[in-house]
Amino acid sequence: MCVGKNSSLEAVPPAGPGGSDGGIHGHRVPAQEERRIGVIVFDQVALQDIAGPIDVLKIANSAVLGAHPCYDVGFYGVTANTFACDSGLNTIAVCAKFDLKDLQGLDTVIIPGGSGMLRPEVRNEVAAWLQKHSAYLRRIVCIGTGIYALAESGIAAGRRLTSHWRLAPRLRERYPTLRIELAASSLRDGPVYTCSSSRAATDLALSLVEEDLGRHIALAVCRELVVPLRALNHNEPALLEDIFAVHYSERLAELPSWIASNLREELTVESLARRTCLCPRHFARMFKAAFHVTPARLVESLRFAEAHKLLATNLTIEQVADAIGFNSADAFSRAFSKRYKMPPTSSRRGTDERTIFSHSPSIQWSSKRTRSAGASDRHQKDETFRKRSRRSQIQSRAA
Repeated sequence: MCVGKNSSLEAVPPAGPGGSDGGIHGHRVPAQEERRIGVIVFDQVALQDIAGPIDVLKIANSAVLGAHPCYDVGFYGVTANTFACDSGLNTIAVCAKFDLKDLQGLDTVIIPGGSGMLRPEVRNEVAAWLQKHSAYLRRIVCIGTGIYALAESGIAAGRRLTSHWRLAPRLRERYPTLRIELAASSLRDGPVYTCSSSRAATDLALSLVEEDLGRHIALAVCRELVVPLRALNHNEPALLEDIFAVHYSERLAELPSWIASNLREELTVESLARRTCLCPRHFARMFKAAFHVTPARLVESLRFAEAHKLLATNLTIEQVADAIGFNSADAFSRAFSKRYKMPPTSSRRGTDERTIFSHSPSIQWSSKRTRSAGASDRHQKDETFRKRSRRSQIQSRAA
């Protein structure tokens, strides 16, 4: 795959597929001002970090009529002209006809991730270029480990950034002025855009298209890619920092996400310990130290969080119970009622709208109404006990 400075993504001709008036799905959009997009490439760059955004921009070009495409995309090399992608499969070469000194007059620069960005010579070269030219850029986009070059440049100090959860502890330790937030997969703070992964890079590219060309074009691109249009800075509770940004033990770091994807399995302390190659007793201690919650409590919370979502569908109580690992609907109903003070059927009807089922496995919130009801029941039992005691004393005196 060789892409150079003049490798603009081609616009679809005025006569679109199927004899339409032009553009995907027949959209007719006036020609837009051409925006130069520079993608920085280096040895061991992540293939998906560049392929996803470029695919989005290519499809966006096909939605805009005019003699010139709205996006002119080029690859610019850091230390050479030909680079091997970090694809995990056979070696895929990326060719860049120009290097960083040719990165001038750009609208947006995209800094992809990959293991090559962790090399000091690559990271420092890109950081130095950013320090010199960032004032002339409308947007700086960093994907995955591409955030290291941004952090090294110092131009993002104090800005809200996101990153892959595995990188967050090291980034915070090395660059304490950064504000790393993991609740969102993509974030914008001024001209700086960051995303956590290759999948999020596609979402971020769609947001750029929406900013430049409008929501209707972004939605047309989404239909072509069969993906939803996600808003920037959109929180994703499943990636909450207090659950997944764990650096206490890499052996346990991915366990919560595995549990959430396998709720029908036998999730005892013994089975989870076997998965992590630890003895049950040592596993329980390490788990509690890493997540501040016992394994049983985490499994229970994840199961009920999933139950809350399934109860909003047309599934029966039996199907919901089976989907989250309960042996029967009765066992599920009893456990649900014990935890939330109401049966699952009442939750489906929405009789207590203030009860919140947190997606964070370590958090459970109970309404004041529930706490007040519990206190009232205890008071009534105490009063009944006192009355019986007084009645017994009177009867004994009379005797």
